[in-house]
Amino acid sequence: MELICDIKAPSTSEPRMKVKRVKKGTACSACHARKRRCDAVKPKCGPCTRNREQECVYTTLKLKPRTLILQQKIEGLEAQVELLQSTTDTARLNPIYNPHIRTLSTRFTRTGALDASSRTLVPHSHGIGTSIRSWWSTDEPPPSGLINVLVNIFLEKEHQQTHDLRPSDFYLSLYDPNPDMGLHPALRNAMFLWACNCDPNHLSQLEPLFLRRTMYYSNKSLAQADRLLDFVEAQVLLAMYYLDKRRYLQGLRGIAATMAFSVACGLHALRPPAWSSDSASLLPRTLCRIELRRRVRVWWMIFTINRLTTSASKIDSDIEDDRIQTLWELPPELDSAMELHSSTVSSLFIRDNKATYVYNDTANAIRSKCTALVDRAARIGPTAPSISRDDHAFWERFEQLDEAIRQVASSLPSLFEEPRFETHALHIELQTNTASKFTTFYHILVCDAAIALHGPLARTGNIASRDACVRACRSITPVVRRLNGQDDSIYSYLIIPCARAFREFCFEYRRLLTINETNEAQLIIPELQTLSRLIKAFPVGGGMIEPMKSVVPSLRNIPGLF
Repeated sequence: MELICDIKAPSTSEPRMKVKRVKKGTACSACHARKRRCDAVKPKCGPCTRNREQECVYTTLKLKPRTLILQQKIEGLEAQVELLQSTTDTARLNPIYNPHIRTLSTRFTRTGALDASSRTLVPHSHGIGTSIRSWWSTDEPPPSGLINVLVNIFLEKEHQQTHDLRPSDFYLSLYDPNPDMGLHPALRNAMFLWACNCDPNHLSQLEPLFLRRTMYYSNKSLAQADRLLDFVEAQVLLAMYYLDKRRYLQGLRGIAATMAFSVACGLHALRPPAWSSDSASLLPRTLCRIELRRRVRVWWMIFTINRLTTSASKIDSDIEDDRIQTLWELPPELDSAMELHSSTVSSLFIRDNKATYVYNDTANAIRSKCTALVDRAARIGPTAPSISRDDHAFWERFEQLDEAIRQVASSLPSLFEEPRFETHALHIELQTNTASKFTTFYHILVCDAAIALHGPLARTGNIASRDACVRACRSITPVVRRLNGQDDSIYSYLIIPCARAFREFCFEYRRLLTINETNEAQLIIPELQTLSRLIKAFPVGGGMIEPMKSVVPSLRNIPGLF
């Protein structure tokens, strides 16, 4: 068979021509993400040309000698073993209060290097071996063994910040010691800080170090305008860290400032066809799908945390719903001519809009939609008792929101379905009796929205709102019963809806006793005990339900309530 080729076929006496192989690490980002063979042709490789990719971007990777890689793996494993051994001994020790920790994050030299005097403030005498703490007094990253531990903890708790999970490449970049490549050190250290916070018994000693590094590198990222999306995500994690540490003022200020900065970056206006804000933006324009997906994820991460904290604190939102144009999720084609009003926050409050049918949505879209409902309900509900029935515009908004809550609630995935992280992924039932930590959150959030909307009106004697409020409370408790046995699924925000439901149950209990419905009132006590168990699992939980003792004195002596 003849080969049609410009090169003459070699004879048996001539050596065979070798096919040129592309060096490892030289593939473009799109081919690397799709795991396809790249010919590394620049400016646009063959596969990207054939598939009509919008961009063909090459990221320079530094390849290390195999001996160096093996040596680092050995050192990392040794460090990991030593860390695990040492933390076993220190797990019983209480963290020692260090008065310098509060000012640790601001101690830098004028030259920009880490202040050597502040390094000595990091505790280092509680059993952690020398090979683990040798990097504390330098600007070097943690050993790979410790990074393994921190990454695994972060992965277990990732659902606390976002339901659009980060890709594996995101985590692999944490191991690159080069601060000029991959993720900015501000985000790396913020992730390490969050992981230490999620494992306080073993790794709390490292929190001051990572807090100091997060602050230092965040300032550096902002000053140099270097990898600003990493800066934004680092600030979100830092604000969440403060909130979890009950440093609420710092947390609220941090997330508000991050929201304002993200708007300056145009993250609130990610939509086709331009995929950038109409005004000037701090981030460069891009049509790279991987980069756009990350920007969308970071925006809804900020939105969710911002709206949940402001609604719980009863303060104004930092950006109006009408200004938000970012889509819930990326469409299959970036140039899709989809209608914007049906794909972002405002769409939830339009009658008969398809946005309120959420069964086929991704996990992150459902989370964001439920958050938007809670926020709107927490603002409209408290004002309802004082609004005249002649204010038709207000009651129209009230009815539209109530309808949206009911439609979202009726279309939520089952508690026993796996979350969908891709738009066209199949629905899959969990092969276990354990409820999904993702879908349980949605069910509680949408009940919280109903309680926040109807609760204030229910206490004025409005029968329809009272029935809706009690119905939502009774829908929360079965979910909470499952959460009480699944500690890894508990979100810190859940204390808010559970406390709301506890309060409304107490008012209903008192009402039933007033009309001599004693048997009906007794059925509420198990519901209250279920909610109380989860609420008191949080440090501040007892204080949130304590005031109900004076509202319903007859409940004071019931075991398992207060």
